Amino acid sequence: MKINYRKAKSICYGKIRTKSQIKYLVFHYTGGSKDTAKNNADFFATGIQRSAGAHYFVDSKEVWQSINDLLVAYSVGGTWGGKKITNTNSISIEMCSFTKWNQKTAELASELGAMLVKKYGIPASNIIRHWDVGSKANGGSAQKSCPLPCIGNNNANWNKLKKMTLDKAHISTVSSQKPIVASKPTLKLGAKGETVKNLQTKLNAKGYKCGTPDGAFGAKTLAAVKAFQKAKKLVADGVVGPKTWDALG
Repeated sequence: MKINYRKAKSICYGKIRTKSQIKYLVFHYTGGSKDTAKNNADFFATGIQRSAGAHYFVDSKEVWQSINDLLVAYSVGGTWGGKKITNTNSISIEMCSFTKWNQKTAELASELGAMLVKKYGIPASNIIRHWDVGSKANGGSAQKSCPLPCIGNNNANWNKLKKMTLDKAHISTVSSQKPIVASKPTLKLGAKGETVKNLQTKLNAKGYKCGTPDGAFGAKTLAAVKAFQKAKKLVADGVVGPKTWDALG
């Protein structure tokens, strides 16, 4: 996909980060009803007077990048499902003229989102809305109605946008209103599925080799889990519960 670029003012972003620090994809909306991606890129390059920014702006026709992926954009911060979602560990997509659902904008935003998910290995459970971080009802720390057409539990628009993103990234849809909890169930020998594949990917990345991630918790995965648990001074029983998940990060 074509991505235009105009660098935001330095007030919009902070320090450099590593690729591995990017854990969450957060969808936002600008709040405008007639703005464009280019309007916003221009504004954040020349007009902004406060510490705020976003990595990407998307409208129904094009995408503009405002802040490099490996720079910390001042766009989000709070807790969700007991986890901290920060500027450092998230990458942001702002949808323009999206006070009402716009299918063309959603298509382009989901295409961009899929690209970022694949590029940074972001799991389905970590594709969220600003509302998730903000909604007290959803385990967040403050109220944020963003992106407006997608807020609330069991929101059909959000389910559609997330599914579009996952489909384009060729990732199985995970349906859950609290995906952080759902994405980390207790796993043991014989378990199968995307969560097992996620576990295997994490183990391999940390040097505990269990072969190509295939979503099947077999003997190699069991041995890798036990070795990891032993190294972290956990009970080395091969069962992946909350403490093991926390240690894996």
